[in-house]
Amino acid sequence: MSIGQASVSTRPVIIGMADVKVSGNPDETLITYALGSCLGIVLHDPIAKVAGLLHVMLPSSQIDDAKAKAQPAMFVDTGVPLLFRECYRVGARKERMTVTVAEGHSPAAPTRRIRSRSASATCSPCASCSGRMAC
Repeated sequence: MSIGQASVSTRPVIIGMADVKVSGNPDETLITYALGSCLGIVLHDPIAKVAGLLHVMLPSSQIDDAKAKAQPAMFVDTGVPLLFRECYRVGARKERMTVTVAEGHSPAAPTRRIRSRSASATCSPCASCSGRMAC
C-alpha cells in the first residue's frame, strides 16, 4: 500500500424501509437509501463499538396496532425502543451512546407534515425521559 491509500475492508449491511439492524462488528457498515419522507435514526456507542440504524416511516403505531406488532420498525414509537433494546443486547450502554437523526427530503407538503411528526415523536419522549418510550 502506498502513502495516501487507505485499506478499507468493510462489509455493507443494508437496512430497508421499516427495518432496523444493529452491529457490534467494526468491519460492517450500516447503510440505508432513499429516506424520502422517512427518518434514519442512528445509535452509536464508541466504546463498545456498537451501532444501530433504524429506517422509520411513520410517527405513531396507534394507526395500526397489528402492523406495529408485525413490523415495529415502521413506527417511531415502537422502532426507537426496539433500536435501543437491540443495541443494549449487543453491549451498548445508554450513557455512552450518541443519537443522530437524519431526514430525507421531499417537496410535497403532506410529506413534510409526516416527517415533522416523526421527528417530534423521536425527540420529545427521549429528551424528557418520562418513560413514554422504553429507551
